[in-house]
Amino acid sequence: VITLPVSFGSPSNARTEFITFDVIDMHYPYNAVFGRGLLNIFEAALHSAYLCLKVPATFGVLTIFGS
Repeated sequence: VITLPVSFGSPSNARTEFITFDVIDMHYPYNAVFGRGLLNIFEAALHSAYLCLKVPATFGVLTIFGS
């Protein structure tokens, strides 16, 4: 188990929270899996059809797009 700071946004408008990860040794195509706990901590809205995550920040809403 490790706790790391996770940040979304740019230096001028960022949101950072400390997230606790369970670390395991296994073959998996992703480096990290963000679940419901992370979404709740960041008060994020996930739009899976658009591959988009919206997170409230100090100076407005951050929009993070996936690929």
